[in-house]
Amino acid sequence: LYAKLGQTLTLDQRMESWENYSVLFERIFSDEDEMQSIDLPVQWLWDMVDEYVYQFQDFCRYRTKDLKKRTAMELEMLASKPQRGVRVW
Repeated sequence: LYAKLGQTLTLDQRMESWENYSVLFERIFSDEDEMQSIDLPVQWLWDMVDEYVYQFQDFCRYRTKDLKKRTAMELEMLASKPQRGVRVW
């Protein structure tokens, strides 16, 4: 996703993508019995963690780059407290 769309992703899309990975990890690490029986390939686990970290790094760059080009709404969202209960960055 980020490799192909990189600069064209909106702030909302970045936050929703992060939220999706957060929910996925919460499900995997939950104490629910059904999740304990899932055996994921090591490569999948590596790819999920790698993408999660990459999104964090990319957002840190996005947040501080070209602030003059950001809309007032984007700047407000970046400065505001987490929305929808999602803690991003």
